[in-house]
Amino acid sequence: AVLNNTALYDYSGLLENTFSIGSASTIWQLGSGTGDGNTAEAATFIFSSGPPPRSALSDGLMASFEAGDLRKEAWTKAVSNGTDIWHHAYKYKKNQTTSPSQEYSVVLRLGELYLIRAEARARSGFLTGAKEDLNKVRNKAGLGDTPSLSQETILDAVLAERRVEL
Repeated sequence: AVLNNTALYDYSGLLENTFSIGSASTIWQLGSGTGDGNTAEAATFIFSSGPPPRSALSDGLMASFEAGDLRKEAWTKAVSNGTDIWHHAYKYKKNQTTSPSQEYSVVLRLGELYLIRAEARARSGFLTGAKEDLNKVRNKAGLGDTPSLSQETILDAVLAERRVEL
């Protein structure tokens, strides 16, 4: 029902705006509790020098992005000390207070629903529908349609998309 409610939810927006307040692809988000607070995720994950103070995205995750995947550019950022390179999540970009708030913590969004439904459709044998949902996510990321044809390869493709999408 949510995926079909195009009057309220829209999956066509820019990747850069996915985690902004009021994004039409957001189903559920948690506010900061103040009118000028942003999500704590940005302050937790963003770092400007290395080595990272808390954590960094793994090399394995960064390597799992396909060539041309716009999410890598829009949702991750590289930091270097001249010798080593680390990456951090950059979905949330406001790691300071703004007035008014610009980013809330996103709990559920359309991309996740498409992947949930793609998996359910694949497991039930509706492979055409599974590929349609999977391709919605891939196409928004600037990627072509999945080449997967069998139930097993479609399920593997869904898992791969979940890794980089979520």
